[in-house]
Amino acid sequence: RQIGQYVIPVSSAIGLEGILALKEEIVSMAGDSKYFPELKKVIPPNWVALEKLLRAKSKEADCPLYITLEDCVEMGKSAGLQNQSSLGYSLNYLHRTGGVLYYEALPQIAFPNPAHLIDIFTVLLKDHAEIKAEYFKMSWLTKLRLEKIDDSFTHQAILPHSVILALLRQHTGQGKKGLDLLLTLMCNFGICHLLPTPEQDSLAKAYDTFDRMYHFPWYLRKSKPTDLHWQDSPQEDEQHIEIVCEMAMPSPWGLFERWCVLATRHLSYRQAWENGMYAFSRVDMSVAIMMQHVEEDRGSSLHVAGRGTKDKLITVWTTVKSIVSELQSLLKEWPGLYTDSVILCAHCVKNGAENPGYFSGEPLHYPAPQGTTSLRCPRTGEMVDVRLVYPPASPTNQPISEDCVQHVSCYLSKTTWRPLARVLGVENAVIEEIEEGHHAGLREMKYRMLRHWQRKAGRLATLAALISGLRHFAIEENGLADDLEKMTIK
Repeated sequence: RQIGQYVIPVSSAIGLEGILALKEEIVSMAGDSKYFPELKKVIPPNWVALEKLLRAKSKEADCPLYITLEDCVEMGKSAGLQNQSSLGYSLNYLHRTGGVLYYEALPQIAFPNPAHLIDIFTVLLKDHAEIKAEYFKMSWLTKLRLEKIDDSFTHQAILPHSVILALLRQHTGQGKKGLDLLLTLMCNFGICHLLPTPEQDSLAKAYDTFDRMYHFPWYLRKSKPTDLHWQDSPQEDEQHIEIVCEMAMPSPWGLFERWCVLATRHLSYRQAWENGMYAFSRVDMSVAIMMQHVEEDRGSSLHVAGRGTKDKLITVWTTVKSIVSELQSLLKEWPGLYTDSVILCAHCVKNGAENPGYFSGEPLHYPAPQGTTSLRCPRTGEMVDVRLVYPPASPTNQPISEDCVQHVSCYLSKTTWRPLARVLGVENAVIEEIEEGHHAGLREMKYRMLRHWQRKAGRLATLAALISGLRHFAIEENGLADDLEKMTIK
């Protein structure tokens, strides 16, 4: 939903009143139930009582970072909430209105002071040199390990788990549980991500590090590596698929970095720099992927390209489309940002054209018309294989089968089915109605939710949309998504 009807120019220069106009507009919209229907919702008195208790707790000088579910239950009882189900509804409401931070993925924990978390996270969003200065003061690090940490942070923007916890501990005084919770939240917010550990029989174990490693895209080197195996034009036996998202303005701050973080779940063995990332498909290491952020005179663009031999074309498409889905999920946070998606002409790219032709991004969502084998490039008029413009027909383009619904209903976690429902666009009122009507059967609730989504979304309720939802950063049901995705690569 678009919030706000016009753009307000803002500047820190003296004499310009953009900040004041922006403030007035935000305050005005904040009280408008058209944008925020929760504000006018009539809520039970015991929810109000719990909100007051939590607000009082957040203002205490020794307010804890988090409150356990047991403590919440006791507070809920004093507010008149007699069971855990009622407490859950209340905490979800307070989360949506900003009173607390409560994730169903962390159902045993609530954070009473969300603003305090922002102050904590800035500890690891400092200047590059400040972070280096802090870990060089850690006397418990050996010379060999310190050199490795410094090299990894300088060239790859990677920090080990132990160093991150040490930085957080000295600024928060938290114990192990609190520090682990903070790191979990940082990964959920896209501030960093955990690098996958090599398999035991993998050659990558020879290069493995001392500790679990986390990648912070904000600290990436500025220049593109010179040793990438990615030429401007693909090799003779390679097929090239490239999707471009164009914006008529500079890209929102942090968008590309967060996109790279989310894309890593589909990729392996990455090399990254400030405006790009080179990697390989996690499904097949022979498929190379390039992501780039390009600033232009009149705006900016985000690119994702995949290359592989003709027999790997399905994997190329599957990986590229998965990464594009991650971007589409992120762009929902900027409803007023106008974007255009296009598919570059693979023929022009292969010929090294400086200004390649392009096709509309619409074919990404539909199979190729039956009987069509080639299309004309809009710029050169030359014929292009239709398989380089339309994704190959696969189960992901089709409506979800009954077997698929039953499979997801069976294996979807009890803590993620509600977040998945919201990601798919199911309203909270519908979720609550499903819960109230099926108290005894969790599997039946998940089944009813998926069926409601299918009826509402119509032809857009495809297996691809469900896979994208399962991989959403708030869901992280990647194992279940992998099971479904393998169906498209057989």
